[in-house]
Order: sequence, then structure tokens, then C-alpha cells
Amino acid sequence: MNDRYAGDRADRVHSRPPVSEVWVVVPAHNEEEHIAASLEAILRSARAAGVPFTVTVVLDDCTDRTADRIPTGVRSVVVSERSAGAARRAGMLGAPAGRGVWYATTDADSLVPVHWLSTIIASADEHDVVAGTIRVADWAGRDDRVRQHHDHGYRARAGHGHIHGANLAVSAAAYHHVGGFRPMPEHEDVDLVSRCLAAGLVVDWSDSAPVITSARRFNRVGGGFGGLLNRLEEGLTP
Repeated sequence: MNDRYAGDRADRVHSRPPVSEVWVVVPAHNEEEHIAASLEAILRSARAAGVPFTVTVVLDDCTDRTADRIPTGVRSVVVSERSAGAARRAGMLGAPAGRGVWYATTDADSLVPVHWLSTIIASADEHDVVAGTIRVADWAGRDDRVRQHHDHGYRARAGHGHIHGANLAVSAAAYHHVGGFRPMPEHEDVDLVSRCLAAGLVVDWSDSAPVITSARRFNRVGGGFGGLLNRLEEGLTP
């Protein structure tokens, strides 16, 4: 770590440069059904943001045709980790680390809104991290009580306190200051933001650009959002 963020919050706010580039990372394990739509949404958002960008898909132990669904102009990295944290970390390797650079991440089964990256850029002059919210597009196949339980406890508003790898961004300076994503099989997003908070960095708990995500039962990791819903469902009484 370095002492770039020493001093009070005001000093950090005034020292932040304008966003000059955005690097977007999408981990994917056997996502041939969803990756094309996810990337189309990301590219639409990136073009609307009006700054240089790179989109990287991390093909993590894929045995399907996910790689064939990646359009020209999108970078890909191949790993065999079966780990969300390791995949996100691999996607950040080679990314520029200069001031003004931001890293953003979402998931291959998710759809970002067109103003996603513009919202991150607008927040960057006062924050080091942007932690956004999610919305579920389709609850089909889930017990309706799971949706009710989730909606009751989910704070879809500014200051929410939720952390989702499907809607997360961090300045390059902050990312490297805390050591980046750790190669954890799950909860790597919570771990990263927790270390940012412990380092005194400023998080924007934003609900301005919620990402549409999946409530699928067969999630790619044991935890994550799908795993949370599975545990909620298992805990329901008949």
C-alpha cells in the first residue's frame, strides 16, 4: 500500500482527476446463453459514456461455446480457476493503472443499463468506489416467498450498503492501494469493498444505475446472489 489516500476526505475529493479511461471485466463460466446480451449492454453503455474503454471477458474453465459468443473488439482471457475472485483479478491484469483510470465489473448473466458507466464517471470526482444495486428480471422457478423475503430486506435506495460483483466499480488508484481482488471462490466483491472501507476510501452506495441480474437456481458458484436465494429457499418452511 502507499500513502496516496492519507489526509482527510476533502483532500481526497479535491485530488481526484477526471475519468480518462474505463476497464470493464466480466468473469464467465459456461455462459453461452447469456454472454452476448450482457456484452451488448456493456458496449452500449461504454459508447454512451464517451471515454476510452476496454471490455475483457475472463473465460474461466469454459467447456461450452461462450468464447464463440464474444464479439470482435472485446478482449478475452482464459483461466481455469473456477473462482470468481481469481477470474476478476485475472481480468484486471494488464489494465492501465494511471490516475483517472477506473475499473468496473459485472456478471455474464447480467444486463447493465445504458447509463451505467456514465453514472460511475459522474460519481468519480467524489468517490473511490461505486457500489450499485441489482434488480431481478425474472423470478420464474422460485418460490414466491423467496421474492417476498428478498424484497423485504433489500434496500434499493442511495446509501443501501449492498455489495454486488454485478455492479461494482473502483478507481485504479484505490484498487491497487488495497491489493485488488483476492483469488477467492466467492465473496471477493465484499472482501474488496471491505478493505477499501478499512483503508478510509469513500464509497458511493448508489442506486442510480441498477443492473438486471438472474435469480437462476443453478448459479455458477456456491455463494453469490444465486446461492443467497438458494439458502433463503431452503430455509422456508413447507
